[in-house]
Amino acid sequence: LNFQVSMLNFQVSTLNFQVSMLNFQVSNSNFQISYLNFQVSILNFQVSTLNFQVSMLNFQVSNSNFQISYLNFQVSILNFQASMLNFQVSMLNFQVSMLNFQVRMLNLVT
Repeated sequence: LNFQVSMLNFQVSTLNFQVSMLNFQVSNSNFQISYLNFQVSILNFQVSTLNFQVSMLNFQVSNSNFQISYLNFQVSILNFQASMLNFQVSMLNFQVSMLNFQVRMLNLVT
């Protein structure tokens, strides 16, 4: 489960990097958008895997207080990661609309 959280953190960092790269390099924009969509898909897969791990942990909870608090901690991390994912998707939508705006401006100039 900790490994999954680390992988998810790595994917969030990679996605942040891709968003800034897309902002910086409007040229080759189609490739950048495809790559960013690929990163979002990977992140979705990581969230699903973490969700499955939490379900498995929930299934195997003993009567121990440590297990229950550990589960609560994992659910909090999952909620945080899901909100980060929503933020990244909205950033992606913003970047795509900015790109569309740039293309329209370019069409007006030419």
